Amino acid sequence: MRKGPRKRPFPKEDISPPKEKSRSQLKREMTALQKIGEELAVLSPQLIPYVELPEEILEAVVSARSLKPCEARRRQLQYIGVLMRRIAPGDMEELEKRLRRIQKTGRRPSPLPSDGSSSA
Repeated sequence: MRKGPRKRPFPKEDISPPKEKSRSQLKREMTALQKIGEELAVLSPQLIPYVELPEEILEAVVSARSLKPCEARRRQLQYIGVLMRRIAPGDMEELEKRLRRIQKTGRRPSPLPSDGSSSA
């Protein structure tokens, strides 16, 4: 019989591996991007240029606008979500701010306020 605590074969390290996002979190993020793509697809054609989308996403949104609500449109919206995942998170936040401002006013947005100090 053994007495006392068991010895561990390897020392316990405080170094933890970097946290990866769970599959559920990744799916939630992908769904959110698809929803933004759907909002872009129903936005007025005159307002889409003011969102300042990358060319590839703009083409995909224009293509999605021409599709009837069916399986092809759903796949196209998924494709838009895939393209949007390539955008840097900071740029994605700016894109979403512009989209929300356009949706709120229903017209061309005014320029975004700058983060720097004013030159007045």
